[in-house]
Amino acid sequence: MSRSRAAAAALGVLVIAGASCKASAPMKDAAAPPMENGDAGGAAGPVDELDALQTELSLAQGELDRYAFDRQVGAAVEEVEPATSPGPEPRPATPQVMNRCERVRTLAQRICELSDRMCTLAGEHEGEQRYQDACGRAEQSCEEARIAADGCEPGS
Repeated sequence: MSRSRAAAAALGVLVIAGASCKASAPMKDAAAPPMENGDAGGAAGPVDELDALQTELSLAQGELDRYAFDRQVGAAVEEVEPATSPGPEPRPATPQVMNRCERVRTLAQRICELSDRMCTLAGEHEGEQRYQDACGRAEQSCEEARIAADGCEPGS
């Protein structure tokens, strides 16, 4: 969990840093001059949103990889006392393993939500390859996350 908190903190720092950079920019006039396209900087909003979404997606993917694919995360909590009687009884899933799978499913859901938003932005920016590429990568990430969530079984 500390890794997810660290990831959230890192994302927060990026957002705050971006906001403080904009806030500290010197103003020459009371009104900002319009950009060449007649916009006073409106294009920066969606680009910043795409960057933030990509950062959040990357952090969620890293955490998903840790929980879903690194068996060591579950191995430490799956250890149980040796059985006193021999037998082929399967070990019941421990609460920690159940929580691991629950976390994998939660991360997969968040990754797919981010993918949906990134593809919505791509639809709003048709012809801009950056958005189309981000949508394609995000869709692939969502599919991989769904596979990981579907494959997470307690005790595996």
